[in-house]
Amino acid sequence: MTLTEDQKALPALTVIKEMLDARDESALVRQSIKRHYEHLESLAASLRKLGMDGRDVDDNIMQVFREYERELANYISTV
Repeated sequence: MTLTEDQKALPALTVIKEMLDARDESALVRQSIKRHYEHLESLAASLRKLGMDGRDVDDNIMQVFREYERELANYISTV
């Protein structure tokens, strides 16, 4: 999915949360999505503590999310 110009101006975690909340999945998948999002929040906090600036944190978080998004799509297609 390509980000809109409005989404590009938002922090990565905000965009990711909006994308995940828009999904209509089973309770089991929603639980996995929630857990993964919490891990992204934790990763973002750790990167900030290490001194990474906001833009770099956003880029890294979005990169990790894109990989997860691909894996989630593959999983859902097999269920």
